[in-house]
Amino acid sequence: DWILGGFYSTDDVQVRTPGFLDHLFGTQVLITADQDTTSYAAFAHGEWALTDRLSLVTGARYTHEEKDYVGGTLDTNPFGVSGLVAMNPFCPGLALPCQLSFADTSIEDEFLSWRLGLDWRVDADTLIYVSASRGQKSGGFFSGITLAAPQLAPYASEELTAYEVGIKWQIPDSHVR
Repeated sequence: DWILGGFYSTDDVQVRTPGFLDHLFGTQVLITADQDTTSYAAFAHGEWALTDRLSLVTGARYTHEEKDYVGGTLDTNPFGVSGLVAMNPFCPGLALPCQLSFADTSIEDEFLSWRLGLDWRVDADTLIYVSASRGQKSGGFFSGITLAAPQLAPYASEELTAYEVGIKWQIPDSHVR
């Protein structure tokens, strides 16, 4: 048994969020972020009958994702943190709004996810299974209050390898599983 498919997605997210740093001289900020994401994938899943009761389960997915980010934090209060950073090159003469942090960057991730398992149908009501799989999640960008550009550096992608052993059993002549 096979399942083959593809996936495509594009997102454009624009953020304009006010923020307040009451304990930092009553600083009022505006968080800005424009993030564009394009993602596509191709995948296949197959179950191979090795015997009447034993099946090999396989799967693979190739994913490509690109993210572009432009944004940062603006100080909108003349008595906020901008007053402390008069030497900030983004705030000449303490002009407001003052750009506390800014990034114009992008990331690109490619992944190959997979799954390998065995399904043993002991009888019509019982399945015992074991599998190993690997999945990934692409990196991204923080869109909160930041006071310096390095805080806007992209975070890394994540990878997980999972192992699973289990049993599915249905009480005969009932709907309880």
